[in-house]
Amino acid sequence: MSLRLAPHESTTLSFVCRRNAKLWDVVQAVMDLQASSVRFNLRSLESLSATPSVLTYEAPVLSPCVQSASGAHFVDIDGNQFIDCHMAYSSAILGHNPPAVAQAVSDAMCRGLGVGFAFEEQAELAELVQSMVPGTQAVAFFHTGGEAIQAAVRMARCATGKTRIAKFEGCYHGSNEVGLYNPWMSLTGVIPEDPLDNIAPKIATGGLGATPDSQYLILPYNSQIALKLIEQQASALAAIVVEPLPAFMSPYADQAKQFMTQLHAVASANKVPLIFDEIVGGFRLAQGGAREWLGLTPQISCFGKITSGLGLPLSMVAGESNFLETGRTSGFGRDSANSKVWVSSTVQAGFLPVIAALAQLRFVKNHFSEIATKLDNNFRNLSEQLSDISNNLGVELRLSGNPRTQVHLAIAEGVPENADYRSIMRSSSHASFLSLMAMTLYLRLQGVYTKTVPSMNLSFAHQDDDIDRLAIAIRNAVEQMCLDGVLTSGAKV
Repeated sequence: MSLRLAPHESTTLSFVCRRNAKLWDVVQAVMDLQASSVRFNLRSLESLSATPSVLTYEAPVLSPCVQSASGAHFVDIDGNQFIDCHMAYSSAILGHNPPAVAQAVSDAMCRGLGVGFAFEEQAELAELVQSMVPGTQAVAFFHTGGEAIQAAVRMARCATGKTRIAKFEGCYHGSNEVGLYNPWMSLTGVIPEDPLDNIAPKIATGGLGATPDSQYLILPYNSQIALKLIEQQASALAAIVVEPLPAFMSPYADQAKQFMTQLHAVASANKVPLIFDEIVGGFRLAQGGAREWLGLTPQISCFGKITSGLGLPLSMVAGESNFLETGRTSGFGRDSANSKVWVSSTVQAGFLPVIAALAQLRFVKNHFSEIATKLDNNFRNLSEQLSDISNNLGVELRLSGNPRTQVHLAIAEGVPENADYRSIMRSSSHASFLSLMAMTLYLRLQGVYTKTVPSMNLSFAHQDDDIDRLAIAIRNAVEQMCLDGVLTSGAKV
């Protein structure tokens, strides 16, 4: 190869391509297509400590260096235009650089407001959230989703005087201790064998220090065992952190709804606070988030990804005032004595992020029906075209997920025995996983960008012609993969 691979790219591509010379030719073609991006990635290794994505299985391979983005497309520094099916980890629900949000930020920049000041839009945004999210009494602003979860957990511990937190196996809640105990990232090809009524707390990463395992109760999602464990250990639980619709449950929304209703009932009966992690699904499943979607009111909800993918950091904790009040000052010299929660930082509730979030949520509130219809129609349109491709080429191919949240391509995906984390993981095919990772490269040559494991995050900005072009690109990729021996036409993977 005339251009050098970064070490993590070499490792990943060796895993994907093995000894398939045709696949290595595709790698070379991608490198030639975006040679400037490849050079940039190598240059970045000399100064940046991390790549744009550091999640296991999702570290970017031959990632494009982006020059500009608009709507459902972006242009890299080589001048290549791509249909984007990544969409800033789905945060760009309105598309890149949406006019209403971009204009609001542009207009606000001339005001020149720095950090550490109060301004009217902070209250306007909080009041807007109160009007949209049922049962919201107070709102606090943070930067990242993980930070919001961490703050919510500390508020719950402070308000209840307890320390133990319950969370669900396979769920990721950000780069904090709660998020990094037993998330999907801890899966390394071996399905956990712990009995479901005694799942051992397991840290998925290094550097966390000596957080005692006894502070966490790990639960199986969509299992009656979880409800029984909560009843048994309720007296020690400060809160239950839960994604109302975890990524692995996204194709099984009805089952998730039923389980969440049962979970809410048990938590309420045993007076255990619920913390909804709505970082991904908030303001998508319904205008009022998961609370409206489920018809349930937890004590706290956490929201993120609400500045239209502009890269402006803002997240929120919203809920009952008795929890949120633990983070409000009692007055000079009284906070420590009153055991208040310190959740403050210099650039918290920053000016431009608040402006962007306010513009986005106003647009969402005023146009939610239109946005939801577009997301659903995009999903249905592409699903129908993938069904035709599958029938014509003999390769099992479909969309997996819920059109309102994150969606992935699936190749010859098995049917799980039950709609739960372990069954779903067991039904995943190793060969299918490798094929999906290879498809990312074939799609790149067709002008489509996805994550390393192909995401199909279709936004409000994706138009019908984008969906048609996307279907053609997928068909071309699958046909070439069959010719190259990566897929077998007329048979399951």
